[in-house]
Amino acid sequence: MTALVSIIVPAYNASNTILDTIKSIDGQTYKNFECIIVDDGSNDSAELCENISDYLGKDKYKYFKKENGGVSSARNWGANNASGDYLMFVDSDDKIASSYIEKCLNILQTRPDLALVCTNVQEFERSNNKISHKIVSLKEFIFHNAIFPCIALMRTADFKRVGGYDEKLKVCEDWNLYISLLKNNEKYFVIPEYLYFYRKRSDQSSLTDQIDCQKISKDIALNRIFDNHKDLYNDQLGSIWNMVEKNNEAIKISKRYSRSVSLIFIVSLISFFIAFWGGSTQYIQIIVVFNIFIFALFLFLNNKFKKEITKYRY
Repeated sequence: MTALVSIIVPAYNASNTILDTIKSIDGQTYKNFECIIVDDGSNDSAELCENISDYLGKDKYKYFKKENGGVSSARNWGANNASGDYLMFVDSDDKIASSYIEKCLNILQTRPDLALVCTNVQEFERSNNKISHKIVSLKEFIFHNAIFPCIALMRTADFKRVGGYDEKLKVCEDWNLYISLLKNNEKYFVIPEYLYFYRKRSDQSSLTDQIDCQKISKDIALNRIFDNHKDLYNDQLGSIWNMVEKNNEAIKISKRYSRSVSLIFIVSLISFFIAFWGGSTQYIQIIVVFNIFIFALFLFLNNKFKKEITKYRY
């Protein structure tokens, strides 16, 4: 029997975009899926249901409406009502390629060592940017969300084991979830294809665009993520005093490097100035050779700096 995949689509005032989302889901080459649409207290629920009425008549599509609680609440609601062995989340203004589920599932089913699988992302509407994801270590991941947006296929059991989304987070909720999943199993896989299509709205009305203008929201979220995973951060980084010492040492190395580069630049500039006033062809040749040596010295110091500063990266 083929595994059932549950696709959760949280929707809030998404009547204008959700049809594109559902069409992309309905066109999947992998057919054993259910799609759970969670209306998070929208004002346009009637229009939303009318626009996707052809799909709501099918058994594999389920529609729920709840009081507004935010995207994390809507995703958890959908997951709690899901029957699938695997879960993925698609926002109601995004789309997925027809092979998305099939390709991700083929890898996750055959790789029990993986916590999740995702693909690269293609933006559309306002932007044509491409987002290429990289596989990084857990130590790097806890400082930078290497998977954006919330696009990964995961096991339902793993999602429920970590408690799902933190509903108090209004931003970075996907990053917090990924950290939770990767705590016990650090491996994930990125299919190097652009199979998720992320809408950048022309009117900049998306939640992501609005939050990008609100630095305080991000600061609050980052503090909560640190609190949620304090033991992990301490384990990866050591004590706060250790972090301070590393930071101070990195500053010293950076200052020393800056002084050396400045000195090299000044010496080189003076030598050219002297050559200009000297005018002798032989003297100019000597200055050119001298500056080649100076450039080689710069490359040596630059390489040394990179090696030294790497020791103090978090």
